[in-house]
Amino acid sequence: QGAQNAGEKALGYLRQNVSVAGLGFNVMSAVIQPLGLTQSIVRIGPKWVGRGVAKAIGSPVDTYAEIAAKSDFMRTRALTRLRELAEVRNQVKGQSKTRAAIDAGAYVLMLRAQQLVDVPTWWGAYEKATAEGNLEERAVALADQAVIDSQGSGTTKDLSAIERGGPAMKLFTTFYSFFNTALNLGTAQTMTAESKAKLASDYLLLYVVPVILGAALKNALTPGDSGDADDWRKLVKKMAGEEISYLMGLMFGVREFAGAVQGATGTAQYGADYSGPAGVRMIGDAWKLGKQAGQGEADEGLRKSLVNTAGDLFRLPAAQINRSITGVQALKEGKTQNPAALVFGYQEPR
Repeated sequence: QGAQNAGEKALGYLRQNVSVAGLGFNVMSAVIQPLGLTQSIVRIGPKWVGRGVAKAIGSPVDTYAEIAAKSDFMRTRALTRLRELAEVRNQVKGQSKTRAAIDAGAYVLMLRAQQLVDVPTWWGAYEKATAEGNLEERAVALADQAVIDSQGSGTTKDLSAIERGGPAMKLFTTFYSFFNTALNLGTAQTMTAESKAKLASDYLLLYVVPVILGAALKNALTPGDSGDADDWRKLVKKMAGEEISYLMGLMFGVREFAGAVQGATGTAQYGADYSGPAGVRMIGDAWKLGKQAGQGEADEGLRKSLVNTAGDLFRLPAAQINRSITGVQALKEGKTQNPAALVFGYQEPR
């Protein structure tokens, strides 16, 4: 449903810029993409995922070329992976060369990392379909659907009804595609489970393992010391907070109350004040910028607010810019000697 008037066009402008600001050139987001393989294991089984991984590792370039020759869906995957990506790539009017370059490159890292999941998933599903006696055309279609079911897709036919809503509805579904895919997959497994033990293992792979591994990976890659390892109670609270955020993030509307539940259970992370749906983050960032400016001090808070607001306004990779600036400052001040701070930032003990 396209924008019907100037007001809805303005809402669309707010949302589309936020996607690039949060995910554009984001190295950390790219690094955690392979964790989506747990969803592929649930969808097609560990045996077939293993075969897909082996095939991809053995000849990555040739494997992708073979898949692209068989599947139109996989050949154009880089253009349709996310709803926001498809929308940005469809904006062809009035683009400067700089603007076009930023938009074209914003999701490249994430999409390349996603291929590490998509290719093994597709090939494993293709081999499985072939082994079950399906002819070539049907095997390819089943492999395409396995990728859609486990990893999501930004094409209109693959979006849920709420993601296909108008501009106002889309404000509440920004950054929701992955969670919606996980929810749908879990629902499908619940309805078709062969045993409670199998269903329990599927739930672990869908809703627990990626949360724990994601948090651990971010902590390990970010230079500095979060202080979690020194206090197991703090670590447990952090993981519980991550789990609450993830589980509530699966459900439209409910996800907006995750911060409230974290606060009530004492698992909220610092700086986690609610600022509205992700699609209208520009309003919250502008409010924080005004508050920081009013303090009259050129500190880190002002810098982050300024970069975030600029990213929301001009569709710039604000999250990665802030993370890199923080890392550069940490290196300059001698807080760390780890060059990874340039891309992963720095975490202060707390």
